[in-house]
Amino acid sequence: MDKELELKLQAWVDGELPASEADKMSALAGRDPEAAAYLDSLRRTRAVLQQAHHRADSGRDSWPDLEARLDQPAPLGGNRLIGFPQALTAVAALLLLGLVLYIPFRDQQPRESGEISALDSTVYLVETDLENATPIVYIDQPSGWTLVWVAEQAETPEKG
Repeated sequence: MDKELELKLQAWVDGELPASEADKMSALAGRDPEAAAYLDSLRRTRAVLQQAHHRADSGRDSWPDLEARLDQPAPLGGNRLIGFPQALTAVAALLLLGLVLYIPFRDQQPRESGEISALDSTVYLVETDLENATPIVYIDQPSGWTLVWVAEQAETPEKG
């Protein structure tokens, strides 16, 4: 069977042929066993695909149902993830958490100029007579470690 005849038989099974061509295909299927076998194969394939399509669509809304739902007004509050009362509760909880975390540390301020405190660790900038050098002391209270280092400024060549 040639490709053109296969295409015509496919069109006939799909209902795409005019009546005169459809009658010719019907007559051909009655007298040609190869064409009849091919039509049977097409019809079985079509039935399997329709069943699969029907199973995939089960449980889904049909297009008219979807259109009807689109025309209905949205419920009060719309399709938001959370409503106003829940959002207000969340904001209040965050403010309370911020206040609870702020109160214990609100009075902590540097004890001396040049000292920076953060919880239990302290950094001191120490004055020295060394030129172009800044000694820095870091004390970590929880671990008991003290780190001392000297930061030197690079000397710039004099212009002149």
